[in-house]
Amino acid sequence: MISIFPGAMMLEEKNKPMHDFYLAHPLQLRHEVRAWELMIEKKTGVDILNPFYDVYREEILKIDAGIAETYDSTFNHFNIVETDLSHLVICRNVLVILREALSIGTHCEMWDSVKCGRPVHIITDTFHNHPWVKYSAEKTNGFIFKTWGDFKQYLLTSFKRGKN
Repeated sequence: MISIFPGAMMLEEKNKPMHDFYLAHPLQLRHEVRAWELMIEKKTGVDILNPFYDVYREEILKIDAGIAETYDSTFNHFNIVETDLSHLVICRNVLVILREALSIGTHCEMWDSVKCGRPVHIITDTFHNHPWVKYSAEKTNGFIFKTWGDFKQYLLTSFKRGKN
């Protein structure tokens, strides 16, 4: 496994992956994606780790409360990135939501997952034919879905918890 986070390999060796999916998605879509994620978990039984809400994130609490900007210069960027990357390695798969919303972090998490060898599954209604999207899914034995409903159907019919 190769990761841009230096402690990731050590963390993975100590802890076998325990979540079915890490959810990489744009900060701007966090409320919409959270509602969908909770519904999917309830209907399918999969365990999805949402880095904005399943992990204590002081900056997200401040953004949601309206007391901080999305990219506040006082946020500890090292802690944000290293925390996200450390959670990638304790998940068996990565689910990437690619939409029109700008999200540098989502793209970086997708690429780090490819480098770590995690299966990358992508939901996108726009970028399904983009070379980097296709490469990321195919290189890792992941899949590309055009809708959340398509992904839900995959979970209900083909996904094996703890095996993928």
